[in-house]
Amino acid sequence: MAPQSSGWAQLEAAQGRLDFAVAAFWIHLAVFAAGLLAFPALRAWDPALLAVSLVGGAIGMIVFYSAALQTLTAYGLQVRATFDLYRWELLDALHLPRPANAQAEYELWSSLGDFLLYAPLKSDRRARWYR
Repeated sequence: MAPQSSGWAQLEAAQGRLDFAVAAFWIHLAVFAAGLLAFPALRAWDPALLAVSLVGGAIGMIVFYSAALQTLTAYGLQVRATFDLYRWELLDALHLPRPANAQAEYELWSSLGDFLLYAPLKSDRRARWYR
């Protein structure tokens, strides 16, 4: 997987957009919460202003949360596409043989996924991959 390939660059760009969307949501949430906490300290506050702040803040959080979810979906699709493009190079880098057919490929990736997920928990699963 060459870092200068366009697939890698697209993946990094998608990750950057995701990071921005998540950061925008959390910043908006922090500013909204700080504003609500500071609201009682105002000497002359108006209930109508409080209502507008609550509604506006809630709408903003919904918008930013929706944007973050859409960006997360796009990032997930980009990760899947990048993996599909470079799965043979990944097998070569892991020094694993290429499967002969689709069923063997499915079993290989399932087994490798189980190893990556469960190997730290169960030592008997490590033996197959540490030859």
